[in-house]
Amino acid sequence: METQRISKCAPLWPFEFKIKFHSLVRIGLMGLVVLWMSVSVAAGVDPRIEPIPKLDFDDPSKAMVVRLKFDGRTNVALASAEVTFGRAHARIGDPPLLGVELFDDQDRFMEKFNAWHPLWAFLWEGGHEKRITLPSASGRFVLPFDPDLGTMKVTDIPLKQELIAVDLRPAVREFCDQNPDDSDCSVADLAINSISVQASSSLTLLGKLDNVVIRTFMTNLGPDSPIDANLTLNALPAPELSVKPIAAQQYSEPKLGLNESRQRDQSYTLQCLQPGSYSATFKARIDASRASVTDPNRNNNDGSTSLSVDCAVPVTIDIKPRKDPNIAKTKVATIPVSILSTGAGEYGNPIAFDATKIIQSSVRFGPRNLIINGNGGATPPHDRGHIKKVYELDGKTKDSDLDLVIHFRPVGTDLIVSDKESCVIGKFLQGSKLLTFFGCADISLTK
Repeated sequence: METQRISKCAPLWPFEFKIKFHSLVRIGLMGLVVLWMSVSVAAGVDPRIEPIPKLDFDDPSKAMVVRLKFDGRTNVALASAEVTFGRAHARIGDPPLLGVELFDDQDRFMEKFNAWHPLWAFLWEGGHEKRITLPSASGRFVLPFDPDLGTMKVTDIPLKQELIAVDLRPAVREFCDQNPDDSDCSVADLAINSISVQASSSLTLLGKLDNVVIRTFMTNLGPDSPIDANLTLNALPAPELSVKPIAAQQYSEPKLGLNESRQRDQSYTLQCLQPGSYSATFKARIDASRASVTDPNRNNNDGSTSLSVDCAVPVTIDIKPRKDPNIAKTKVATIPVSILSTGAGEYGNPIAFDATKIIQSSVRFGPRNLIINGNGGATPPHDRGHIKKVYELDGKTKDSDLDLVIHFRPVGTDLIVSDKESCVIGKFLQGSKLLTFFGCADISLTK
């Protein structure tokens, strides 16, 4: 019954071979025997008494063996791919059933050839040979080994349909890991020497864009060199932070020399989405770009660094309220500074701010960089100011909000005559959270 069922299968390809398969085999074997006897006789050698030929088991040739599982004509899956010792067979005369294309690990075309389809088989029935189409089968593709092998694509030629693309690099990598002394393999210990944060401030204003540079140093500890490498950089920010680019950044690092220290800088744009203290982690990884390169120590292929960011709430301040411009003398007793309570969007501030919630003893007034780093600036006399309604920036109107006014002594501000800006920084309570605020205004100092 099985024979009858199979014999009714429709042909898979639109052509037939007119010569029977078993006849071809017989003709081929007879030809080989005749050729062997002819050569032996011509050389005066009696094959009956000649020793069995010795095979060269030290042949260094290798082959890539790929096994595919066919469940129907177009449903194909990878069963295995491995590198073995031995030569790949010739492909001359293979029918145009399957097309096999080979690409290197840089996706460059290498070779194309035809292959037999595993679903096409022959059945001996009723004293003669018959071609049948199997419902499923496994196919074995033996390719000449090349250390740069990347991808094998298999196409059904009559259908003009790609069936599968097989990544051959894992098989090459596994072989070289197991045979590092093979002539087609290289050995190089690639490493991340360091990764660090450059050109960044510890304070970022809510809603504003800030730039950060991540600097990575990498090296090749050998023994083989130079080696082409790939560097991958990733940013992993807290949900309250936006970091762009967020996608992994890939860099080609060609010809990394022995013990060379190579630098790569990556710029990111940072934005605070919520007030508070958060962190972002930046990671770097180096790998050989060629699968045929074995790294004997992968523990040093990775590096990471973290950036802590204080997302401060921007505030509006007025130095010497109702005075325009803000001219102050360095020898006066105090410089009054008002910190305004504002609504969301007022004066361009992203969220509402209540100046009455300021921890007055935490406020510092002075040059931007000094007070951000906590290295300078004046504190309020007696650690306090005055909560009151003050004039808005126009110097004419007052709203219904209560604001904070603090009088700072110039001698402690660290401001100099050439400064054109002065800022305040401090802490305030928003519910149970202690947050940072920051604001600046123009100033003109005279002696």
